[in-house]
Amino acid sequence: MFNALSGQCEPFPRETSAIPNVLKWYACGPTVYDKAHLGHARAYVSQDILRRVAERTGGYKVQLVMGITDVDDKIIKRAKEQNVSFQTLAREQEMQFHQDMTKLYIKPPTAITRVSEHLPEIVKYIEEIEKKGFAYEAIDGSGVYFSTHELGKSYGKLDPRRQTLENAEMQAEAVAAVEESQVVEEEEKVKKDPRDFALWKAAKEPDEPAWQSPWGMGRPGWHIECSAMTHHVLGDKLDVHTGGVDLRFPHHNNEIAQCEAHNHGVQCGHDKEWCKHFVHFGHLYIRGRKMSKSLKNFISVKDFLEDGHTADHFRLFCLQFKYRTNLIYSEDRIRDAVVVADRLRGFFRSVVAYGGDRDISSSDAVKSKRCEKKDLEMLDALFMTQAQVDKVLLDDLDTPRALLLILDLVSRGNTYLLAHRGDTEAPDEVLIALTGNVLEVLDLFGLEGLHAEFSAMMRRRFALLGQEQLHESDNLVSRDEQEALLRSLLKFRAAV
Repeated sequence: MFNALSGQCEPFPRETSAIPNVLKWYACGPTVYDKAHLGHARAYVSQDILRRVAERTGGYKVQLVMGITDVDDKIIKRAKEQNVSFQTLAREQEMQFHQDMTKLYIKPPTAITRVSEHLPEIVKYIEEIEKKGFAYEAIDGSGVYFSTHELGKSYGKLDPRRQTLENAEMQAEAVAAVEESQVVEEEEKVKKDPRDFALWKAAKEPDEPAWQSPWGMGRPGWHIECSAMTHHVLGDKLDVHTGGVDLRFPHHNNEIAQCEAHNHGVQCGHDKEWCKHFVHFGHLYIRGRKMSKSLKNFISVKDFLEDGHTADHFRLFCLQFKYRTNLIYSEDRIRDAVVVADRLRGFFRSVVAYGGDRDISSSDAVKSKRCEKKDLEMLDALFMTQAQVDKVLLDDLDTPRALLLILDLVSRGNTYLLAHRGDTEAPDEVLIALTGNVLEVLDLFGLEGLHAEFSAMMRRRFALLGQEQLHESDNLVSRDEQEALLRSLLKFRAAV
């Protein structure tokens, strides 16, 4: 996997921070002031696929912790606009976020941390940084700031100006993010260094959310929240940190600075890095601009799914492109994903049709047949594809190549079925191995709707063989397909 720290592709660590092969993994979750959109979904779907590959293909046990920002200026502002408490808004939006992720077949994290539930730990974390000389109180009492000067040359490990990114567009975008983060504001006047950032912000208004601290009433800065919460749940070190590429700088960069300052002088292991591997997911663009809430050019996950699309279609859309690239959203590309789903569906229907002329109620129909040359060639292609899929997925999560390999296998499977349309009969064992492998990859990709639909078809096709490995499902049509069909019918009816 590409490691943003080194700028190179490196394997995930085997000598992990906990037990060997157990990845301590922290993922930045949403700031819950509005509904999740497809830009968020692209990042979390990519992360989910990476997690599944790490667990199944890489052989890791994953301890995935997601941080939820439920104390933030945007949340407070939106809550005032809606005349509700910030806690109520945050809980409602967080609940909607988790519902959206479930509908996209994203596996839940091992644990969730919320800022509002970790204020004591955050205050203690800041105190430790201040005690070690890496923080100072502003002379005007506006808060506590991190001293980048005290960290010296160690500060800026994810500053894109210190690295040459392989993609010129991403390099320019990352540098622009740095410049945007350095816009002069009122707080710049009290900083010792323009790069310094707030650890604790003093309350300005009597009615704004605030908590008691050694520096008076206030609330934490954005960056310190993740550092303190990861320390509380995962300890002094972690193995993998993920998030959107927009979080690389300054957020993740400043997390590293805080954690190194906090751990200064502490024996944390055989190396000094707080986190060994940073993985970032590309942006989603629409009509030439990044999809974002601030630009109001987003499509919510809820609206996407209610518009006749399915979670499988969105995941297939994501799978066709590298996770690190910026991706352009369009209806044409979603239709391309639908075509891929239909190709897969056509293959499984062919397998069903191939056995459709057999009387499966007769025990005479259940028979084995020795493998001939074309059967053995099909098995060779199957096992070769398995090895190639594993290889490309472990090569910086190359899902486009993996998907093409599966589609090529499906095409060969269709050719194989046609070759057996004459006097010869394809052994069920070969068909079970072939369809089982395709189903296994669909499950790995989190295409749960398609997996359930095709598994049910194969269970009925091979019912008398008692094969249980093809997945337990009694529905011939997936839940997504049923919901999409129902929505289409309702739209048609409303238009008549």
